[in-house]
Amino acid sequence: MTAVISAIKTTPVLVPFKRPPVTASGSVNELPLVLLDVETDAGITGHAYLFVFLPSMLKPTVDCVAAVEELVQGMTADPEQADPMLRKRLRLLDIHGILGQVLAGLDMALWDIQAKTRELPWLNAGPEA
Repeated sequence: MTAVISAIKTTPVLVPFKRPPVTASGSVNELPLVLLDVETDAGITGHAYLFVFLPSMLKPTVDCVAAVEELVQGMTADPEQADPMLRKRLRLLDIHGILGQVLAGLDMALWDIQAKTRELPWLNAGPEA
């Protein structure tokens, strides 16, 4: 039986660089990330993270995850079923930008759950494995 998504937890973090990279537009002193923990009714948690480019993007990304969480609670945690169902449901919206990042992070976390369920390395959890 396939696990069902029960919750998504988010943790926004700013990771400082010991040696900040310098680009043409300036130096990058910290890395803004949203950590995702997708929990299932089977007690398995999948993990992923989103690089959100700017510290000011942390809150809107966390808010978007909360909105998506309402859609996915009770949905299968099988990534081969969940991702197409979500993309079909959200087809009229622009699924690029923040929403696209959130969907990609959810997909990564679901593949992590799949790997843990099958007791395989994440790399070997896909359909070709």
